[in-house]
Amino acid sequence: MKEQKPNDCSLIKLYAFLGKRWTYPLLYNISKSPKSYNNLYMLSKKTINPTLLAERLREFIKFDIIKRQTIGERVFYSTTKNGEKLKDILNQIRLLSKDLKCYLPKDCKERCCSKCKIFKKTV
Repeated sequence: MKEQKPNDCSLIKLYAFLGKRWTYPLLYNISKSPKSYNNLYMLSKKTINPTLLAERLREFIKFDIIKRQTIGERVFYSTTKNGEKLKDILNQIRLLSKDLKCYLPKDCKERCCSKCKIFKKTV
């Protein structure tokens, strides 16, 4: 195992990663079914920078949220058990936001955030 520096906290790094642009929509799209790099790029309507997409995928793999699989000559990304747990936790946070009286647009209260018009504008 890699030696940790005294002030190095992986949890803080995970929180920072989850707050990065494109993290949630990529996780949502990968968890529905395995996706190739090109599938993910097309799902973003070609709005994500290809370098940024590759960087996010590497970070997901580093945190064991997704895994990279080679099937034949094609590469696919799918969620790990940890990735599925994370998706459930993020959904629980969305549900908690109602109890915390966070404002949620009427259309969003019962839906996944990645389908929200407001969410799509922010990514």
